[in-house]
Amino acid sequence: MKPAIVAMAAFLSAIALPPQSAIGPPPPRARLAHDVLIFWQGSGQVERISRPGRYQFDFACSNAQGSTEQLTVEVTPQARAKTVQQGYRECTPEDVRRLTQEGSEESVQFNDSVGAVHFLPEAQPLPLPEGPTVQVGASLMTASGAMCFVPVARPDLGRFLRTVMPGDRMTIKGRLLPGPVGVAPGGALLADGLAFEVSPGGREELAWTVKVLWDGREMGAFSDPGDHLLSLPCTKRRGEVERAVLRLREGKVVDLKVAGHPVTAELADTAQSRSWGLQGRTGLAPDEGMLFYFERPLLATFVMKTVSFPIAVAFISADGVILNIEKLNPGDAQGVTSAGLVSYVLEMQQDWFDKNGVRPGGRVVIP
Repeated sequence: MKPAIVAMAAFLSAIALPPQSAIGPPPPRARLAHDVLIFWQGSGQVERISRPGRYQFDFACSNAQGSTEQLTVEVTPQARAKTVQQGYRECTPEDVRRLTQEGSEESVQFNDSVGAVHFLPEAQPLPLPEGPTVQVGASLMTASGAMCFVPVARPDLGRFLRTVMPGDRMTIKGRLLPGPVGVAPGGALLADGLAFEVSPGGREELAWTVKVLWDGREMGAFSDPGDHLLSLPCTKRRGEVERAVLRLREGKVVDLKVAGHPVTAELADTAQSRSWGLQGRTGLAPDEGMLFYFERPLLATFVMKTVSFPIAVAFISADGVILNIEKLNPGDAQGVTSAGLVSYVLEMQQDWFDKNGVRPGGRVVIP
């Protein structure tokens, strides 16, 4: 059986399924977690914050060669305001389609996967049933065909949309739009709430507030997911500025037990998140990793196309048994392949498995 090879960023999928092969285990039970990425303009430096605390980073000054600037970031967990459920009808995607066809204008809440996101070059008017119009700046098409319009007056929703990828599971709230605007096959609505779906039994971590300090002054505090542009007065050359992008992300995390050792792993469970993998990272914390999940068991090959630090890759069967563990270094041209069909792959620091005495045959408990 000769598998086909499909290239991705850090993952090559060599799918070799018998025709009668069954669907694999259900998706891992995840919780929502947060991190912050800081991109310093004019350099390739990227810093990541994965835990609340106070952090100081030195960046190269873009206006004075050989000098550095220091950025201080404070991350504080905040109690997330409870979402008011009253007034929203709990629906399935099929309910949304049916209610739209019936001309309903109810406020609904439903879960669906992201199909596509579109940002308009300029705001467009959207007529509402009662007569007035609302200015729309973006739209989200779900996998079931529902069209969700995002009003310009909700920049928080627009920023959130820039953090999602096709295939992500989301909870969507909004008012149904009947009539001409409801021609989308899955119905249409004006969105007033977007969030990543929390898996059944999963827990959601507290939201973060991220405060930026520069030269002893507070330059802003952010809590909305998405990209936030920082324009910072250069401390080395008067009148010049330094620029950076602060990216707040919400992502899915799974709490594992690997041969009895607790591990916190980011979940890559869509084609896009698997393709992105560990790109843009400078490393992993000691007991943190990335768990790749596949709906159908497959032969998987991983390569070090864009990952910049050494890792170890554990290939895990549908029932949680480690089949083989392979090591990869930056610049390796040769990939590593699972010893059999797998439903999961776990990437960790390269020495993590050796330090913890984890070998092939060990079991991984995946919730």
